[in-house]
Amino acid sequence: MGDECTMISGRVVIPIVAVVVAVAAAAALIILTTRDDTRTAAGPSSASHRPGQLTSAEASRLADDMTSGDEKRVRAAVAVAPEQPLDAAAVSGLAAIEAMTFDVRTLRDLGDGIAEVTARVVMPGGTQPAVWTVRLVTVEQEWLNSSTEPVQ
Repeated sequence: MGDECTMISGRVVIPIVAVVVAVAAAAALIILTTRDDTRTAAGPSSASHRPGQLTSAEASRLADDMTSGDEKRVRAAVAVAPEQPLDAAAVSGLAAIEAMTFDVRTLRDLGDGIAEVTARVVMPGGTQPAVWTVRLVTVEQEWLNSSTEPVQ
């Protein structure tokens, strides 16, 4: 892993990771604070209805949407409330990623509608992919990105 980090400029990775983590933290906070209201108004939460395993097609769509540079597509892939502003820097930072590939075989169910999966991410100028852990949450029976961080 150390070799992969040295090939990626710290000035590029840190801001992108920080933005993704900040967006994910805000999304998680919104989801957690509205979760009880949603249960009361609409019955059981979506977390009780797991979407099952992450398929290759779903993983590919998630990665494509996250790195598309299109705010609407990024919103479709990230667990963020519709009224929550999405930082343009987060969208452009994710768009700078040259390639993102989820390894669906690594999906670990953490319970309560939360899972982790490993992704390989190629940053601009990178020759080898960095390994990231992507935390997913269930929203309306679909896996969405909750947070992303490089594996240390």
